[in-house]
Amino acid sequence: METVRRKAAQLDEIARQMTQRWHFRTKDGGLLFADSTPDSHEVSRWRGSSAWHNRRWVRDEISKGVIEYHVVAVRFKPKHAIERAGGTISGEALEAAAAEAFVKSSMLKLHIPNAEAMQCAQASVPYDTHDQDRDRRIGRRRRRRSARLRGE
Repeated sequence: METVRRKAAQLDEIARQMTQRWHFRTKDGGLLFADSTPDSHEVSRWRGSSAWHNRRWVRDEISKGVIEYHVVAVRFKPKHAIERAGGTISGEALEAAAAEAFVKSSMLKLHIPNAEAMQCAQASVPYDTHDQDRDRRIGRRRRRRSARLRGE
């Protein structure tokens, strides 16, 4: 998962909650968990341009033209692999796996303190100006998909 440096604490909290709550079942019935030991997931940073299609994202620049990103990798592995490496699996994830309760929406919800839901404005994506009919079709499809995702 990746975000701008300004939101690093929120991403770290998402990763922590994932390690505490989530598990996955493989096609053959195996279970995958994340190591819930504090600071067990890989964290890295990288820097990139703050410009996209000649527009600058000034709000998150750390220096002129540069944004720093915060990356967290939460890896889901079989229980024996985590324990062999000295890690631990949360009791909540183990209980959910035993009860096959992953499909409960409450298990998927992540609660981030001091965070507000994003308000997404209509995307300003430059289209190919030579095919305006195609651009209109693409725009309609994107709007319908966005409406479906919002539950409208």
